[in-house]
Amino acid sequence: MTQLLLQPASDIDSVRNLDKTIWKNIDVDDYPDYIPSDIATKIKEIVPDGMVSLWGITPSKNGRNEKVWQNIKVGDIALIGGRGAAIGKGTIIAKADLPSLARHVWGKKTTQNPNESTTWQYVYFITEVSVINVRKSIVNELIGHNPNSNWMGVNIIGEEKSSRVIDRLGLSSSKVPEIVSEDEYVDVISATADFSKGTDHQTISMNRKEQAFLRRKCIGVNGPKQCGICSHEYSPEFLVAAHIKKRSLCTHEERIDIDNIVMPLCKFGCDELYERGYFVIDKSGVVSSGRKIQKSQAETYLNAHVGKLCKYYGVDKEKYFEAHRKYHLK
Repeated sequence: MTQLLLQPASDIDSVRNLDKTIWKNIDVDDYPDYIPSDIATKIKEIVPDGMVSLWGITPSKNGRNEKVWQNIKVGDIALIGGRGAAIGKGTIIAKADLPSLARHVWGKKTTQNPNESTTWQYVYFITEVSVINVRKSIVNELIGHNPNSNWMGVNIIGEEKSSRVIDRLGLSSSKVPEIVSEDEYVDVISATADFSKGTDHQTISMNRKEQAFLRRKCIGVNGPKQCGICSHEYSPEFLVAAHIKKRSLCTHEERIDIDNIVMPLCKFGCDELYERGYFVIDKSGVVSSGRKIQKSQAETYLNAHVGKLCKYYGVDKEKYFEAHRKYHLK
């Protein structure tokens, strides 16, 4: 499950480094002498242009910081804390012990001893960075801490508490979906048979796990994937794992038919038009027009893709495409 990393960043060094490598991206290709090629490759599998944010943790005398850094996983969410508020968030996509890169980018940590050369060598690379403004007291309450607690040093929050914060604040990643096993997915589907018995948080959390599993199964995280309607290829962040048959009408058995119940659709019009029934897939696997649509730019978009062959059509999926046609072409 996804963890939350609380990273305080309010001292002089942190404020300076935020401006250098959080609010501004670096291009990993600009640092071939400092970023190993295997790390750069991993980064570009998720962010093809190699433009990422960068942060790091200094060594500590008792080894605490190293242990925290070692427990960071790809897909974890970093929450950056300023004075009194969380001011930024992002998704961690790689990490490496890179003292030379840290010194090159940030220099050394300000200390009273001029002979010290401590730097933020335990580096992690971040994507999907955005500015937020959430009072620390809100985060503290969600993780069960005193609302007035300061964030003293970098910390990883347990998965269950992290889930509460991620769901409440909408911090989920679109590029690195949470890792959910097939058994966990089936458990979630069983548990969501009656949403009325769960709390809002439980419902949101289960929906997030369901979508995370389906995204990894249907779309993956590396490289482009073809949209089932327009046939254009897009990186995972621009695709959704769309239910072929309306999700709310699926039986338990249909929802766990993971190889057939979903297909990738792009966010540039195909998902919305398919969901509303303006696109349907006929018995031959051809993209066809469904419900009538008023003359508009949407109609132009629709007509541009009618007649294309749906790559994901198959005999095992036909019953779901048929259910979609019948629902919208009553």
